[in-house]
Amino acid sequence: MIPGLAIFEGTKHQYPVYDALALGVQMTVFTYLLGRTDAEGRNVIEMWADKRSASRLPSAALSVAAVVLIGNLL
Repeated sequence: MIPGLAIFEGTKHQYPVYDALALGVQMTVFTYLLGRTDAEGRNVIEMWADKRSASRLPSAALSVAAVVLIGNLL
Protein backbone atom coordinates (compact mmCIF):
# COMPACT_ATOMS: atom_id res chain seq x y z
CA MET A 1 0.00 0.00 0.00
CA ILE A 2 1.37 3.39 -0.99
CA PRO A 3 0.86 5.84 1.90
CA GLY A 4 -1.69 8.56 1.14
CA LEU A 5 -3.27 6.77 -1.81
CA ALA A 6 -5.97 4.79 -0.06
CA ILE A 7 -9.54 5.29 1.03
CA PHE A 8 -10.02 4.55 4.75
CA GLU A 9 -6.26 4.18 5.13
CA GLY A 10 -5.13 2.34 8.24
CA THR A 11 -8.43 0.50 8.79
CA LYS A 12 -9.48 -2.99 7.86
CA HIS A 13 -11.64 -1.45 5.09
CA GLN A 14 -8.79 0.36 3.33
CA TYR A 15 -8.83 0.33 -0.48
CA PRO A 16 -6.01 1.58 -2.71
CA VAL A 17 -7.18 4.28 -5.13
CA TYR A 18 -4.46 3.41 -7.65
CA ASP A 19 -5.93 -0.08 -7.96
CA ALA A 20 -9.20 1.32 -9.27
CA LEU A 21 -7.36 3.70 -11.62
CA ALA A 22 -5.19 0.89 -12.99
CA LEU A 23 -8.25 -1.28 -13.64
CA GLY A 24 -9.94 1.63 -15.41
CA VAL A 25 -6.91 2.15 -17.66
CA GLN A 26 -6.73 -1.57 -18.44
CA MET A 27 -10.41 -1.77 -19.37
CA THR A 28 -10.11 1.39 -21.51
CA VAL A 29 -7.18 -0.07 -23.46
CA PHE A 30 -8.96 -3.40 -24.02
CA THR A 31 -12.17 -1.62 -25.06
CA TYR A 32 -10.24 0.39 -27.65
CA LEU A 33 -8.25 -2.59 -28.97
CA LEU A 34 -11.25 -4.91 -29.24
CA GLY A 35 -13.91 -2.33 -30.14
CA ARG A 36 -12.23 -0.40 -32.93
CA THR A 37 -12.84 -2.29 -36.17
CA ASP A 38 -12.13 -1.85 -39.86
CA ALA A 39 -14.55 -2.31 -42.79
CA GLU A 40 -14.06 -6.10 -42.62
CA GLY A 41 -14.99 -6.25 -38.92
CA ARG A 42 -11.46 -7.03 -37.71
CA ASN A 43 -10.22 -5.34 -34.54
CA VAL A 44 -6.82 -3.66 -34.13
CA ILE A 45 -5.10 -6.81 -32.85
CA GLU A 46 -6.49 -8.97 -35.66
CA MET A 47 -5.36 -6.44 -38.28
CA TRP A 48 -1.85 -6.45 -36.78
CA ALA A 49 -1.74 -10.26 -36.60
CA ASP A 50 -2.93 -10.60 -40.21
CA LYS A 51 -0.10 -8.34 -41.40
CA ARG A 52 2.47 -10.48 -39.58
CA SER A 53 1.36 -13.94 -40.72
CA ALA A 54 0.48 -15.65 -43.99
CA SER A 55 -2.37 -17.96 -42.94
CA ARG A 56 -5.27 -18.04 -40.49
CA LEU A 57 -3.87 -20.38 -37.82
CA PRO A 58 -0.66 -18.43 -37.12
CA SER A 59 -2.67 -15.21 -37.24
CA ALA A 60 -5.10 -16.52 -34.62
CA ALA A 61 -2.27 -17.75 -32.40
CA LEU A 62 -0.49 -14.41 -32.71
CA SER A 63 -3.71 -12.58 -31.89
CA VAL A 64 -4.27 -14.63 -28.72
CA ALA A 65 -0.64 -14.18 -27.67
CA ALA A 66 -0.90 -10.41 -28.20
CA VAL A 67 -4.01 -10.14 -26.01
CA VAL A 68 -2.37 -12.18 -23.24
CA LEU A 69 0.82 -10.13 -23.46
CA ILE A 70 -1.01 -6.79 -23.38
CA GLY A 71 -3.11 -7.97 -20.44
CA ASN A 72 -0.01 -8.94 -18.49
CA LEU A 73 1.82 -5.71 -19.30
CA LEU A 74 -1.06 -3.61 -18.07
